[in-house]
Amino acid sequence: SQTIIDGDQSGSVVTFANGEDTAAVLSGFTITNGIGIYLESNRWGGGIYCSDSSPLITNCKIVGNEAPYGGGIALRYNAYATISECEFIDNFAHYEGGAIYVEYSDVSLESSIIRDNECIGAGTGVITFTQQTNSLIQNCIISNNIANSSGGGGIRLTATNSTLTVQACEITGNSAYYGGGVYFTGTSNLVLLENVTIANNIASNNGGAIFVNETMDVEMVNSILWDNQPNQIHIQNASSTVSASYSNIEGSYDGIGNL
Repeated sequence: SQTIIDGDQSGSVVTFANGEDTAAVLSGFTITNGIGIYLESNRWGGGIYCSDSSPLITNCKIVGNEAPYGGGIALRYNAYATISECEFIDNFAHYEGGAIYVEYSDVSLESSIIRDNECIGAGTGVITFTQQTNSLIQNCIISNNIANSSGGGGIRLTATNSTLTVQACEITGNSAYYGGGVYFTGTSNLVLLENVTIANNIASNNGGAIFVNETMDVEMVNSILWDNQPNQIHIQNASSTVSASYSNIEGSYDGIGNL
């Protein structure tokens, strides 16, 4: 069984904020009962707070933490974390990033499970990227998460000049006001969806699978969008584009090789 590190509701359970590099490894722990480090008149990273550091976080369970920003983990100001084979379960954010909050930072999130997390604030988003990022989500299951007040039951990107690549992921059973599966907005951003299944997600307003706004470029390849409510794709602003190829999208969608 894993060793449990209990934060006793006194701050972030684990903090990387002293320039730690990739030699800093957090492996094989359960991180729980954190409420975030207090900085800039708010709390960040209920379970883990990372700033200006590049740790490897692997084989950990981040469970039952909360903070206004980043219930499970907050990555801020030139952080770059590799998160592999982890579980984010039952974390809660009051504003943004029920499980994961990324601000001016990059993350490689691999072979992990993000489920049953919640965010209720105006920004919401269970996995939230804001400001600027160049990040990867690969071989992950993102399921049964809730973003009550705004967009991004699974993933939320509200950034500028950023790239987000999502590969070989399942985004299922999530719910939000906009973008039950994913919500993408911002200026000059590129999102690549490759071999992704977005299914059985619900948006109270629009974009059951995908909601896109402002000047976004979303490119989807070999992916499945199915049984999302009330629709599969909603493009709010004509300056945004969603292209798809070799994909299976319920109700059909123009593109090379689409079913």
